[in-house]
This record gives sequence, structure tokens and C-alpha cells, in this order.
Amino acid sequence: MIEFAIWGTIIFMVIFGIIEVSLILLAQNVMESAVFNAGRAGKVGSVFAGMTPQQTVRQTLINRSSGLLQPNQMRFTQTELAEIGGLAPIRYTLEYDWPIFTPLIGQFIGQNGRITLRAETILQQEPTP
Repeated sequence: MIEFAIWGTIIFMVIFGIIEVSLILLAQNVMESAVFNAGRAGKVGSVFAGMTPQQTVRQTLINRSSGLLQPNQMRFTQTELAEIGGLAPIRYTLEYDWPIFTPLIGQFIGQNGRITLRAETILQQEPTP
């Protein structure tokens, strides 16, 4: 019984660590997909009814985050870079502080129980007709 108490604790911590890292990787993948799709919406200039292009990009991020990310905690920036060939490429960046659910795992990764995830894409805006 003592052996199980020792090994069981270690095994459960490894299992929880695998689940924690899997959730972090899933969130990172969702963020990269959301930023790419939001950037694509901004690139072609499509807008939702009654929204500005900036609001459309943000709403696309929220729609593509699959409920995994809290919209009020997403930090989204859109930056124009140096002009190339008449149009400036735009960098779309999304940052999110992911909470680490397992306190013991949080001591080894992240800071203050959170890890900052970041996804970005750079797209050349297409000329409008």
C-alpha cells in the first residue's frame, strides 16, 4: 500500500501534466487558426453588417476561438508595417494569458499560475476594386 501511495502520486502528477500541456497546445492551435482567419477577413476587406473592419476582425477571432478562450481576456493588435509595393502589410497579433489549472505544474511553467500564449500572422492587404 505504501508503494502505491508513492507511485500513485507520481503517476497522477504525470497524467495531470500531460492533460495540462495538451490543453495549452490546443489553445495555442486554436489561437493560430483564429488569428489567420481573422487576418484573412481583414485582408480581403470583408465586414459583418453594421461593423467596422476592426470589429469584424475581432468578432471573427471570437467566433473562431471555439469557446475555449475568454473574449474579454484576449489582447488583439493590428499593426501596419513598412509599405511594400503600394500597400502596407498588416501584422495581426493575439495574446492570451492561459490559466494553469494544476498548481504544482504551475510552479514549473508560466508565472503566477498563468502562461502567456501568442499567435501572429502577417498578411499583405489586397487592393480594393
